[in-house]
Amino acid sequence: MAIILAIELAAAHGWQML
Repeated sequence: MAIILAIELAAAHGWQML
């Protein structure tokens, strides 16, 4: 479960950076 959360967080962060 933690892995999924980390991926979601990383994806959201990458989206904001873009």
